[in-house]
Amino acid sequence: MISFKQHLQGNSKQAASGLIAAMKKFGFAKVGKGTSAYVFRHEHYGYVIRVWKNDDAYEEWIKFVVSNQHNPFVPKIKGKPTTVYKNYRFIRLEVLEKLSSSDWSDFNRVTDERYNKIDSELDRIFSFVVRSGYGNDIRKANVMKRNNGQIVIVDPIHSGAGWNDYADLTPEEQMQMMKNIKLSV
Repeated sequence: MISFKQHLQGNSKQAASGLIAAMKKFGFAKVGKGTSAYVFRHEHYGYVIRVWKNDDAYEEWIKFVVSNQHNPFVPKIKGKPTTVYKNYRFIRLEVLEKLSSSDWSDFNRVTDERYNKIDSELDRIFSFVVRSGYGNDIRKANVMKRNNGQIVIVDPIHSGAGWNDYADLTPEEQMQMMKNIKLSV
């Protein structure tokens, strides 16, 4: 039998298909994909597994998440980030739901008045995004919700080349923009 680590050897395309095949053998189905990550779920576990490779921005986000588990807008984790093989890492996260179009519209309608009533927890995330130096990646695919309706931001920054659409804005302008989130779906 081929081990999980052996599935991850080879070039990126082989590694990705090997990862998916390995997770399938262990009973996990692929439920999400990002630029450098895959998310898997097993029907018998109350969490998802996110596996990523070479993503400095996500590493920074996970550090923030680990130290801010009290924040209702960050995903709850089980355990800690773990290296699986070389530069492949994984973490167990709570199961969340995708946003509907109306959920996303509600999230986009955050006005200064409503924002100020939310409290400082959402502001902490916005400040983290601005200070991180990475690109803003708050969009529908990276905002989810718990089954009680609580909004959760799952991956708000990225390190992809050419993605830093807000690099010409000052931190104050970025913060204002994020307070009035008007992102396209």
